[in-house]
Amino acid sequence: MARTAAKLRAGSISPALIALAISVSSAAWSAPTGNSAAGGSEETLVRTHGRHHASWYVGFSVGAGLGVIDDERGFDLKPSAGPTVALRGGWIVQHWLLVGLETSWWSAPRMAWRQVHHTDAVLTFFPLPDLGLYGRIGLGAGVAVLHADEHSEQRTDVGFDLKLAGGYELALTRRFGLGVDVTYARTHYTGGTVHDVCGAVGLTWY
Repeated sequence: MARTAAKLRAGSISPALIALAISVSSAAWSAPTGNSAAGGSEETLVRTHGRHHASWYVGFSVGAGLGVIDDERGFDLKPSAGPTVALRGGWIVQHWLLVGLETSWWSAPRMAWRQVHHTDAVLTFFPLPDLGLYGRIGLGAGVAVLHADEHSEQRTDVGFDLKLAGGYELALTRRFGLGVDVTYARTHYTGGTVHDVCGAVGLTWY
């Protein structure tokens, strides 16, 4: 009788031990390691900011701004407001550094026609890589098209172009970012200088 009871106890303990061992091994197998946790956070970062996984970018922006023309040849050109458009594209060197080209136009068709074209090599940098704050600097050539009034002759001048910008970009999806920025551009040519300050909203595809 005692031998039978012992056999029954042994038979009942064995399945319990097996079930316990299976549950422990399953928990150990599914427990995240330090590497996988780091990978998860990195994956979230990649999904949030398109520049972390892409190698190139293209974008555009539209807005408006104020232009001031200081011409030494007697043009009576007062500060004027007008629309601006910009196109840009380039390469992602690091997720915090973008190198590219940008071309933009600013115009103010009031009584007199004045228009400025900027074509620059630009560096865009994100000082806090996990956030959307950025700065941009550009150097290149600018073309100023000046038409002082209805009776004067149109002038076109080419000069050295400097561009400075700052803004913020919000990640819409893994590929697209929506940004807002303010840009100051200075075009210096023989006989004058054009200054324009523009605010714009842009879309970038990574």
